[in-house]
Order: sequence, then structure tokens, then C-alpha cells
Amino acid sequence: MPDPCRSDSGLAGFVSAALARIHSEMRASAPQMAGPVSRWMSSLPETGRGEDYFSGGREVILLLPWILENSFRSPDLEFQRDLVYSSVNAYYFIRLIDNATDQRGETELALLPAASFFHGRFQAAYFRYFPAGHPFWEFLEATCALMAEAAICDAAAREITREHFEQVTARKTVGLRIPLAAVCYRYGRLELLKPWQRFYDVLACLNQLMNDLLDWQDDLEHGVQTLILSEARRRKAEGQSVIGWLVTGGFEWAKERAVSWIEDLERLRPALASSDLDAYWKDRVREVLGILNSLTEEMGPLADLARLLEG
Repeated sequence: MPDPCRSDSGLAGFVSAALARIHSEMRASAPQMAGPVSRWMSSLPETGRGEDYFSGGREVILLLPWILENSFRSPDLEFQRDLVYSSVNAYYFIRLIDNATDQRGETELALLPAASFFHGRFQAAYFRYFPAGHPFWEFLEATCALMAEAAICDAAAREITREHFEQVTARKTVGLRIPLAAVCYRYGRLELLKPWQRFYDVLACLNQLMNDLLDWQDDLEHGVQTLILSEARRRKAEGQSVIGWLVTGGFEWAKERAVSWIEDLERLRPALASSDLDAYWKDRVREVLGILNSLTEEMGPLADLARLLEG
């Protein structure tokens, strides 16, 4: 995607600056907490580099506010830098809580009080742009409440249906609505908020499904409920295992579901009238379809074995 949001002076550099600022502020304000929380942050990406964690599907939480502003004016770099700082803090806040509610989240449970650090800085970044009483704060509070409710309901769910997935699971990341709203409120372009919000809400479903597909083995091992694992339990034949259904037809089912959301997004995208979004979306679709095709091809030998063993 050859545009300024990938340049060192744009979002790519903003992520590095945000991470450095977070670590510096944590060492200054909470030195005993800083060590274990920083190690946890470094453990999330396979490479150990925080910058790498905000790539692929996660990249969208930083790109969309930039793309939105760039659709009607040249982005204010200082404003976008603050949005990135806020969103990076918000993501760690969500990840800490989400992991802690999983059965594999022992480390996160011990670090859970650090959530207040991330939430405080996520919110404080907006103070310089919106005074007390501004309508933006009502939007932020409502969105945070929706996100908290989604996290609680999703953790309590014993089965994930498509309706639950779209209305609850994928809404754990509705926090991205906040920087989108900040762009619209700051420049008086509230008419743009609903169509951009709708696009992201559907994109969040697609991205969450991709996360579930890539993590299915770990989720199955730890008893984490996801859409594809719930579908496996509903659809598998008598005597067939969850893994047996996944390898013989589950990944094809997931591909069909992903393609359906891609088609929905294709219908929503033209109304946003953004060449930057078009370029991002082209890259993301290619990436998603590549992953899906690779997964279904890899399942071929396993599917043959499953049919032989399970009939």
C-alpha cells in the first residue's frame, strides 16, 4: 500500500513512538509494574517486536482513522500521532482483559491491574481535542460500555452462534469506533461516522474469524469457545470428532463465511469514496484469501486420514 501511512513519518513511525512512550511512562509512574508488563507486551508477537504486533489484521485499528481523515483533508500528523498512541493503549487494555478471561490467561490475571494504566492513557489522549461536555465524550462512554458488555457476555457464552458472533464476539473490538468518531467530531463531519462505522463492524467479524481460524488448536486445547469450534460441535456427525469435522469440511465452511463478509464489505466500500481504503482493502482481501486457500489445502491429507479413522 504505497501511501504516507506506511512511511516512517506516518503511522509506521507513530507505532514505534507510541510503544516507546508507553514503556517510558510506565517506568516513570509504575516502575515495579513496568518490567512484567513490558515482558508481557513483548511476548504477544512471535518476533518480540511490538511494532510487528500491529500488522496484518490488527493494522486496521491504526489505518482506518488515518484513511478516514485523508478522504476529505490532509491528515494532521500530530492528531494522528495521538490517535495511534491512544489506540495502541486501548488494544493492550482489551487484550489484557480478553486473555485474562480465557482459561489460558494466568499471566494476564496476575497483570490485570495494569489495565487501568492502559485505559487511562487511551482516554487521556483525547483531552486536548475535546473539552468536558463535548458530545464526543458521550460517544466514548457508550462505546466503552458496549465493549465491556460484549467481553463479559462472550466470556460467559457456552456456545457461539453466528448471531452471537456478530452481535457480541466481534464487538469486543468496537473501540475502533472511538478514533473514527474523533476524526468526525473534530472536523464536523458526523455524516461520515455511520457508514465508516458500519464498514468496520463487518470487517471486525472477518478479522475475528481469521483469528479464530489461526488459533483453533490452541482454543480447542484450552476450552475457548469460538464460532468455528461451536459450528464443529453442532455440525459434526455422530461418532465424528471436532477435529474430524474441521479437517473434512470446517475450513471450507469458514471460507464460505469469510467470503460472505468480504462480499458485504465490497458493497459497503464504494460509498466511503476513499482510494486509500480501496488500496488497503485490496491488500487485505488478497491476504485473507491466501490464508484461507493455504489452510484448506493443508487440510487435504488430514481429511483423508480423518475419514479413514472416523468413517
